[in-house]
Amino acid sequence: MSDPGSPWLDACRQGNMPIDYVRGYERILETLAAEFPDVIFQACSSGGGRADYGTMRKHHEFWTSDNTDAYERVFMQWGIGHLFPAISMAAHVTASPNHQTGRSAPLKFRFDVAMSGRLGFELQPCDMTEEDMVFSKRALAEYKRIRPVVQFGDLYRLSSPYESRVASLMYIYGKRAVVFAWLMDKWLADSPPPLHLKGLNPSVRYLVREINMNEDGSLTDVHERRLGGDFLMDAGIRIRWKKAFQSVCLEVVETNPDAPAS
Repeated sequence: MSDPGSPWLDACRQGNMPIDYVRGYERILETLAAEFPDVIFQACSSGGGRADYGTMRKHHEFWTSDNTDAYERVFMQWGIGHLFPAISMAAHVTASPNHQTGRSAPLKFRFDVAMSGRLGFELQPCDMTEEDMVFSKRALAEYKRIRPVVQFGDLYRLSSPYESRVASLMYIYGKRAVVFAWLMDKWLADSPPPLHLKGLNPSVRYLVREINMNEDGSLTDVHERRLGGDFLMDAGIRIRWKKAFQSVCLEVVETNPDAPAS
């Protein structure tokens, strides 16, 4: 609230108004949650204006920002992820060119950014091509499958968008991991270094699969391969980046310890 005050309060209680407002607001949310237990409540105010731990006690997610540009969201979610888990960060796939910035980005890039948070979908079906509809349905199904890893997993940061043209992070939950990488700009110099995964068991073998692929196909040499955790963390994964706003999503799953490594 700006310039809080109330004609119903005497002078000595004017300072109580912001606190009274929050308590009243929370009572309303408690009543709504009790009456509608299956409804998801989002905390939203000017994009990020309701992102605080007190509010999170009463909501399932917060609206991370009114700026839904996937490029900008990589930076935002990288920063906000230091304070809040992925399950709380609403991250929506929206139109291209973006309504806020005018930037155009491939549908896969927009999905791979949103899938690293709490995925939402804001595209108008009647404005989508048949190819985009098919990709979106497949991507939504993939997210539902990896959602427990993203939303409940431990976060590991692999490459910062503030320090590299490649941004990358991963989540580990039980015996599964999901890795995201985004090329933030066209790579003009030498090939970027490999991604060194983190948090894996060096003595365990993992099946690595690239998921959510588009017409570019796999951008790595590790798709459908069994590799040791030590290899994935020490040697890393090389990605064949070709153009700006490409992205990669990898699923890494523990396999039978007797299965041969590739």
